[in-house]
Amino acid sequence: MKKIDVIEFEKEVLPQILEFFDKTLNDDGKIIDKFTGEVLRDPFTNEELNKDNFAGILPGSSLFISKNLASLAEFITEREKNNKE
Repeated sequence: MKKIDVIEFEKEVLPQILEFFDKTLNDDGKIIDKFTGEVLRDPFTNEELNKDNFAGILPGSSLFISKNLASLAEFITEREKNNKE
């Protein structure tokens, strides 16, 4: 069995993807926790996540990351480090 690292989807299905993780979009287009109303933040850059800067969900977790280059670089670095272990 081959491990899948990335799943891509059309922006139109973002609300359905978020719903699966108990998240939603607020009126400003920010991604929020459905129960607390808290805006999600990129774990690497602390940038607020919204429908335009959302890059994806890290594999095997519920960490949401932005399209920010620093965030994506950190993800790749962490993945490479974990692959070596």
